[in-house]
Amino acid sequence: PLTPSSTRSSGSSPRFSERSRHSSRSSTDVPAKVAVHLTLASVKHADPSERPFIWNVTQHPDYIRGPKVYGPVLASPYIIPPEIRKQPAMTPSQSGITISYRGLPWAIHIVAADGEVVTVEHTLTEIYKSLRLTVQEPELQSLCQAHSGLRERVDKAFRVRIACLPENQREEERRRGFRRVDLLGNNVQFAGLSPEAEEDLLLVHFAPFTS
Repeated sequence: PLTPSSTRSSGSSPRFSERSRHSSRSSTDVPAKVAVHLTLASVKHADPSERPFIWNVTQHPDYIRGPKVYGPVLASPYIIPPEIRKQPAMTPSQSGITISYRGLPWAIHIVAADGEVVTVEHTLTEIYKSLRLTVQEPELQSLCQAHSGLRERVDKAFRVRIACLPENQREEERRRGFRRVDLLGNNVQFAGLSPEAEEDLLLVHFAPFTS
């Protein structure tokens, strides 16, 4: 199991911590007492024609791209405009949220700076940070024993991820080894968040990447 840890960022960045989760609750068995921002909600990402953006989570959120923009086209590389990124990730707004992964023993706990709330941007950034954490071989072996065929998917995802990097970065990244994102296999397209039983608890969804 993972050892809980936390760090506090400077300025208005949220506090980020990792902890193991053993809950098997479904995200569909509770009435929604809170709502996820439509930019992040799984219901908006389920239908490709409604999806507000495409994000390959092996890449930083700055590389999020179409198919849609909000309002007029902005002179910005971001598909999600700054005013949307700064909005609360949930309604009513929350000063802290926890995001869990289906089938994997990790969770992301995001706590906003004093007097602030967790935003769309905070949420996307912390999902990316969590997926960038390395996985040590003993932990990977334990997960592979619990999930048939996982090792093959992880190995393939690792090779694909390395091959997509600039050539001068590949060897260094290869030495760093597996990251959490490799355990998603080909399911590296962000598919939204849905609420679980607790008001501040969300489940993150991923889908096969489509360009």
